[in-house]
Amino acid sequence: MNYFVAQRVNSRGFTVSQHHRLIAAFVAFVGLSFVLHAAETITATPTPMQVVQRYVDAANHGDLEAFLALYAPDIRKFRFPGTPASQGSEHMREIYTRSFAEKRGIHVEIVKAIILGDKVACQDHVIGLPDGKSADELTVYQVQNGLITNMVYVDKLEH
Repeated sequence: MNYFVAQRVNSRGFTVSQHHRLIAAFVAFVGLSFVLHAAETITATPTPMQVVQRYVDAANHGDLEAFLALYAPDIRKFRFPGTPASQGSEHMREIYTRSFAEKRGIHVEIVKAIILGDKVACQDHVIGLPDGKSADELTVYQVQNGLITNMVYVDKLEH
């Protein structure tokens, strides 16, 4: 008896064993693609805009540790046009530990963002400041390897 004659052939012209191998290969491919995508999502360096959004989210949730974790160890902050304001993550911890305690209920909304390479310029609207005030701010962030390395506070208008 001929081997090829003895095997059942499905409607697409594949033998049953070929069909099973194709299904197994497809399942393996889909599974591998999912695993690779998940690993890429977990290990991929976030974009500068994603880092700035995480920074804003941490501020809005009052999560000091998540907020500080987004700073490079040698973070430098400036006031426009280039006056040094503060430097180093330990100095930021001192400043923001006090600030987060005083400004509970603060909410920052990114109104507009312009992204150019590793820089993100954000126009923010901030509510929940002391005395019921709000503010519009313009800040430029430089983000490298998933961390904020430099910030320039361009302007702040309180209402």
